[in-house]
Amino acid sequence: MRPETAQVIADYLRQRKAEGLSERTLENDRVRLNHLAGFLGSLRLVEVKARDLERYLESLRRAGWKHTSRKSLTFTMRHFFAWLADQGRLLSNPARDLPVGRQDEEELPPPPLSVEEVAELLDNLPRRNVLDLCRRALLELFYLGL
Repeated sequence: MRPETAQVIADYLRQRKAEGLSERTLENDRVRLNHLAGFLGSLRLVEVKARDLERYLESLRRAGWKHTSRKSLTFTMRHFFAWLADQGRLLSNPARDLPVGRQDEEELPPPPLSVEEVAELLDNLPRRNVLDLCRRALLELFYLGL
């Protein structure tokens, strides 16, 4: 994390504390913003674009972060970057249009099996009797189609 980024985060958290936020909320914001800063690495805050934040959220999704955690982080980023813009430290808020998703929105299911995985599965099925062969034929039709 860049030293000036750490200072800006500290300034933001002091402002939020003056607004009367709880210690728990401040700690959550600190952890979230430090995690974001770690992802951004040497990128200066004035250089951050919406695509950088979208890549960050996508990396968290791939890492298994729950939707509710990513949603909380999105709101923190929106507020942080809005504060930076209000303070004149940024010309625009790159987090303004970050998608949050609906509360009831479900995650996509895991990707289907690859062709190699299906072939391995079929190769490992037993072939002791007619019933085993019928089951294998049904699975071949199901996974591979006609």
